Amino acid sequence: MKKILYRTFFVLLLALPVSITPALAIDFGDNSGTFTYDGECDDLRFSGPGASGTDSATNLMRDAYDCRELYNSGNVYLNNNIEVSEPSYTSSDDDDFYDSEWKESDFGNNSSDYAYNGECDDPRFQGWGMADILVDQDAGADAFDCFTLFSQGDIDWN
Repeated sequence: MKKILYRTFFVLLLALPVSITPALAIDFGDNSGTFTYDGECDDLRFSGPGASGTDSATNLMRDAYDCRELYNSGNVYLNNNIEVSEPSYTSSDDDDFYDSEWKESDFGNNSSDYAYNGECDDPRFQGWGMADILVDQDAGADAFDCFTLFSQGDIDWN
């Protein structure tokens, strides 16, 4: 009898959806995004009725509270089909982009320790998408983040 119960339990366990991910296993990030604590999940990794529907990586892993609460209540789910990665680019000896749009705009390169974090760390800019602490050494060294935020209208030249 025990053997049948174990087999039944095992078969039922295998029948559960594979996509169930405990909230503890998900890295929700932090709350440094622009729209934190607004009751809407702004992290593009999540989908569902509680998700903002953004296609911008600006708030990637930066709306932890909202996303965790909505995930736990079943109003968002982790969309495993979304692939998020650092952008690829071809660089020259000085690490400037070959892409003419980048060069013409003089956004520089991505040599900053804070490149690809969703905030512009370049003190030549101002606006909502700026990092809290700016240092001169990051001038021209956070091209991807600054260009993305500039293109969205979140920052402008200082």
